[in-house]
Amino acid sequence: MGFKDWLPGIRYSNDDFFGQLIYHKYFFDKGPYWYNVKRDFKPVAYPVDIMIYADKHGPTLYQKDYFRMIESSYNKVLLSAIPMTISFLKKIDQNFTKEEFVSEFKLDAITLPYDNDTKWELTFDLPYRSGHILSINFESFSAKSIEID
Repeated sequence: MGFKDWLPGIRYSNDDFFGQLIYHKYFFDKGPYWYNVKRDFKPVAYPVDIMIYADKHGPTLYQKDYFRMIESSYNKVLLSAIPMTISFLKKIDQNFTKEEFVSEFKLDAITLPYDNDTKWELTFDLPYRSGHILSINFESFSAKSIEID
C-alpha cells in the first residue's frame, strides 16, 4: 500500500461486468464502499446510475446476477409496483394516472442489494417537481415502500 492509498478522494476500479466504477475513499476507510457506474439498462434503452455497496474488491457475483435478474424482469417488476406508486402519488395529485407514470417518469438509478440481501431500489426523476426523486424500495421483487426526496 503506497502513500496515495491513504489520501482521500475519488478512486476508480474496473469491473469485468459493470465497467469503470467510481468510489470515494476517505482517510483510513477500509470499506465497504459505495460504488457508482453509469451503464446502459436495456429495458429503458438509455444509461442509468447503478449504485453498489461492496467491499474493496468491488461488486460480487451475487450483485452482478441480481442486476441481470432486475434487467430481465424489469417490466414485470415495474408493473407490480405501479398500484402502490399510483396510490402514493394520488395523495399528492388526485388526478394522477398510471399512464403518466409510465410515460413521464424517467428511471434515474438502481441501487443493488448488499451481499446476499434482497433489498434494492429503483429511483425515478419526478417530472413535475424539479430536483426531487421518487424511490421505490423492493424486497426481492415485491415493492415494499415509496419515498420522495
